[in-house]
Parts: sequence; C-alpha cells; structure tokens
Amino acid sequence: MEGDIAPVGEICDVADWYGAMTYLDEAHAVDIYGPTGGGLAERAGAMHRLTVIHGTLGKAFGLMGGYIAGSAKSIDFFRSYTPAFIFTTPLPPALAAGA
Repeated sequence: MEGDIAPVGEICDVADWYGAMTYLDEAHAVDIYGPTGGGLAERAGAMHRLTVIHGTLGKAFGLMGGYIAGSAKSIDFFRSYTPAFIFTTPLPPALAAGA
C-alpha cells in the first residue's frame, strides 16, 4: 500500500486486445474514489469494462462483509464453484440493509 493507482482503463484496453478477463479488487477504493464512491473503476469510467469487481463493506462503509459484482454468468460461476464461500459468508439482515 504505497498509494499507487492502477491505470484501470489501460489495463482494460490490453485485456480487450487479448480477449482476457479482468478482476479488480476495490477493497481500498470504494467510497473514496469516483464521483459517487464507486472506486477506481468508476473514476476511470471503466466499470462496464471489467469482468468482475470485488469490494469490501468493512473499511470505508464501516460494516462487515463484501461483494462481488459482474455479469449474471460470472456471478452464477461463483455460486456454482464456491459454495463454501457463498453459504458461509452471508450478511445479517441489518448489515445488508446498512450496505
């Protein structure tokens, strides 16, 4: 954590060129960067270009847990292949409402 900021748009350009998937961990960027606090992807105008975005609710939001955002197919993949993760980490209703 040296304060370096990845060139998200340029990385997406390279991924597009090679047909690669992208995964961005926004754990230290949500609620800090971007016009509405969406993180580095929002700041770079690249949220729609990433395959998966992962973030936390435990840092800037002051809650616990996290999220994974992506297409319906990628989320279905996580549900199908990471059941231990999905079914052991749900948020309590009060925290989900806070998020």
